[in-house]
Amino acid sequence: MTEEKKPKKGTVACILILGQVLLMGLVLCIFALFHHVIPRWRQENGEGPQPIGTVQRQEQPSPSPVPLQENDPEAAPGTGEEPTPETAPDPEEVPETWQTRFAAHFSEEPVWTKTEYRSPNIAVTVTEYKHPEAYPEMTYYVADVYIADISSFVIGFPQYATYDDPHRIVKNYDGVVAINSDEMLVQQSGGLLIRNGEIYSDLDNGGDLCVLYYDGSVETYIGGSFTAEEILEKEPLHSWQFGPALLDENGLPLEEFNITEELKGTHPRTALGYYEPGHYCFVVIDGRDPPRSKGADIWELAEILSGLGCKQAYNLDGGASSMILFRGETVNTPLRTGQKLTDRFLNDMIIITEPKGEEQG
Repeated sequence: MTEEKKPKKGTVACILILGQVLLMGLVLCIFALFHHVIPRWRQENGEGPQPIGTVQRQEQPSPSPVPLQENDPEAAPGTGEEPTPETAPDPEEVPETWQTRFAAHFSEEPVWTKTEYRSPNIAVTVTEYKHPEAYPEMTYYVADVYIADISSFVIGFPQYATYDDPHRIVKNYDGVVAINSDEMLVQQSGGLLIRNGEIYSDLDNGGDLCVLYYDGSVETYIGGSFTAEEILEKEPLHSWQFGPALLDENGLPLEEFNITEELKGTHPRTALGYYEPGHYCFVVIDGRDPPRSKGADIWELAEILSGLGCKQAYNLDGGASSMILFRGETVNTPLRTGQKLTDRFLNDMIIITEPKGEEQG
């Protein structure tokens, strides 16, 4: 009898390596198909977010022409007189701008450190907080934000697909600081959804609403207490339909929240806080990672925003989407799932960037 030849060990190793390479290639192809090719095809074929209208803004009145004074060089020569105090403008009549109101926070020369960014138009300070006694096993981050122009507050989208790496989204907008938003594609199925002055949905899904207006003010509305027509008349820049609203008209935590019992529980959290036009804060709470940070329930989140002194506050998407980016890097520790080593791909981001010349509110 002839002995059956056994494959050499080197041949077996080559076959195993080749199989692993082919398997890895197949996985990468499937990933690219579902995360790049199909999303981009859907967006290019009208299946991504598409605006249905634009917020109509009232025309801003042009400054009244100032009549030539007799001492003006363009006036007839030989008739000029020295200006009198009565003709000088009253300082109290000059409207205060965000630039002057928050001048102490801005800087003529850009300042960029590990936790701070200041320029002539933006001031951002990012702080990590731990309160073991009040909130055991909780770590959260607060970005205190001042802007001189409303055009610094934008919603950023992926450039080529419906979802993308949040770092790439923020980089495309030259973002200084950014947080996740409310998962726009999910909210588009129902609710008043406005991004950068573009209307994507004008429905009412019964949920709480948060609106940032062109004048820089922020209002939160309990579900059923507003109509789309009322909001659109006030010239909204952005609106979010996730919720719930967190504070009452006095800046105190609400006693009841318009949200499901499951979402009231302890989770990673992201929230938007409002102090006054031009002054906001972003709050991100890490979660599901005890003992470092277990997350926050909805009552704890409201208490934190109220304790910061916010007049309005609103809960955004949470879980693995909760993240804050500063200087192009992820500041917090987003929730990881399985062996995933990258941040979750997102559909939209709230971004603070240098102004693009839009008129201040």
